[in-house]
Amino acid sequence: MDDYIIIPIGVILLLGFVFWLNTRLRQSKWVRRAEMQKQFIDRFSSAAELNEFLSTEHGRSVFEDSLTERKDQRLKVLGVMRTGIVLVCLGVGFVLLLDDDPSTIFPATICLSLGIGFLLAALISYRAAKSLRVVEEKRPASEA
Repeated sequence: MDDYIIIPIGVILLLGFVFWLNTRLRQSKWVRRAEMQKQFIDRFSSAAELNEFLSTEHGRSVFEDSLTERKDQRLKVLGVMRTGIVLVCLGVGFVLLLDDDPSTIFPATICLSLGIGFLLAALISYRAAKSLRVVEEKRPASEA
């Protein structure tokens, strides 16, 4: 067996473990939220009290669907932009190393391609969210 086969197998096992761990953490979050909601419902003595509470803004927010992500769209776009900028900078670093080591062309190409792809994805996501009115533009008070 070739020694070089151990590295890809290790990477695959590590990625599988990270995926499994992320899934378990998300699942435990959902279970905790469901238990909290159940305990919250048990505090009401009648259905009328519960219905009255659910008609309020706070009541709806407590029992909102836990699967929906309420993260601000601008923060998501900024996260994708950050990843793109880091990858582009890494790719530029590899390009600068081309004079010393020509074998850095492959990582440079991969990093630059991924970085530019992330930046384009952020731009397209932002424009789509803006056209769908998911992202609200914040204007200074002087313009309002």
